[in-house]
Amino acid sequence: MKEYLNAVKGAIGFLSILPIGENPEEFESFRRRIYLMPLVGLILGLICGIICYLLSFLLLQFLTPLAFVSVEGINHLDGLADVGDAIFAPETRRFNALKDINTGTGGTIFLLIWIISISLTSIKMSSDWIFFTSLISELSAKTCMMLMLSTTKPLWTGMGSYMMEFAKFDNSAKSAIFAGGFAFFVQLVFKYPALILFTFSLLLFLILRFYFMRVFGGVNGDMFGATNCIVLAFNFILAWCLKCWLF
Repeated sequence: MKEYLNAVKGAIGFLSILPIGENPEEFESFRRRIYLMPLVGLILGLICGIICYLLSFLLLQFLTPLAFVSVEGINHLDGLADVGDAIFAPETRRFNALKDINTGTGGTIFLLIWIISISLTSIKMSSDWIFFTSLISELSAKTCMMLMLSTTKPLWTGMGSYMMEFAKFDNSAKSAIFAGGFAFFVQLVFKYPALILFTFSLLLFLILRFYFMRVFGGVNGDMFGATNCIVLAFNFILAWCLKCWLF
């Protein structure tokens, strides 16, 4: 039990800027138990959901993107920016764009899309809807990151390959089923389309995985961060669409 607790703490420390899990032993415990990422997604989602709920209650929904940044930091966004630069770069410069510490036009566009999509869709949601969207978005994002770690190969030696060493698909699949079960529970009890968001997030993961492997031939740390951000924004857009059309 202690090892699992250390792994959760290490995952929180790695995936957020919360002052917990900074011990190297806790990080190593997490690295060997990547399948706990959906559980950590629920924890971070609960924290983000409460912050977003309070912002909405104060009519400050447009600040929702800052709620995620205040919990996760900017590491994932940095990955999104690098991937954006690589996508817009000429084929011969894609890998250099991933390694470039400066943010170019492609990265800036991706960051603006992320901020605007979450901010504008949040304005159209009620406080309860924003809370559940934040919760399920984090659950979906961390599940997709876990599956990306366990079903791809590293692009090169780095943090990505280091995290993938103990990532096994069978454990990740079981964890994804648990996450889907939780989403089903939320949809059943609270009448919020959590399972719909989670299911479409998995489809988005398959698209991202196909694209990364086909275009780059592997996955690095930036792509894991980009996966997190893209799934988050996608969930907010989809939740807003469902709210307008079906609920």
